[in-house]
Amino acid sequence: MNGVRDTTGERQAQMAASEAQWAAAMSAGMDARTGMLAHYQADILPQGTSYGDQVNLPPVPEDSTAPAADFLYGTGGGDQPGRGA
Repeated sequence: MNGVRDTTGERQAQMAASEAQWAAAMSAGMDARTGMLAHYQADILPQGTSYGDQVNLPPVPEDSTAPAADFLYGTGGGDQPGRGA
């Protein structure tokens, strides 16, 4: 060494070490969050299913009608979407 301090190299080494620490902290935080939320998937989905499975709904009878009164459309009948005026 010729007595000249390599400040650029020192700074690059410090930045590399800091970035490694940041990456480790981010990974640990993400793992903790994933672990915290993991039970929701098990609680919400029916046993033996996975997210994205098709849901089988029962058929709607042809003679079904909307409720006589509900909080969205008032008294029913003509003021409901698809029912005409």
